[in-house]
Amino acid sequence: MGDEIGVKLTIISDSLTASEIDEYIGIKCNESQKRGELNRLGTKRYDHHVWFFKTRYNVLPDEYIGDKIDRQVDQLLSKVKGKADRIRELSRDNSVIFGLYFFAESVPPLGLSKGQIEAIAGLGADLDIDVILHGNSKVANDLAE
Repeated sequence: MGDEIGVKLTIISDSLTASEIDEYIGIKCNESQKRGELNRLGTKRYDHHVWFFKTRYNVLPDEYIGDKIDRQVDQLLSKVKGKADRIRELSRDNSVIFGLYFFAESVPPLGLSKGQIEAIAGLGADLDIDVILHGNSKVANDLAE
């Protein structure tokens, strides 16, 4: 099981559907939720419309996750850079979240540059960072010996 980096811009709205947000921003989301539809498990209905624009990177075994984080953050920020004013306008009445997610063997370095922080703030976005640690059976076995 390898490490993974996910970067996601999320817009949560009570009134605007994902397709309406697509049209307003000029960027098509790559995942969405519609208020009232059942979740993936079929156990609960979504309370809000949600627009997701995300990237994911699977870190190769010979790569260090810390070397790939900036690239992933910058990649998503560059894709929305020309739309920052529209996204910031939406943040007045909707929730905008810039998420950075790690599925990793160990805690990766969690630093962002001043430019990245300014760009995220320029979107009117909250910042959400999640780290999910997975075990490495080889490391666990080595430690047990």
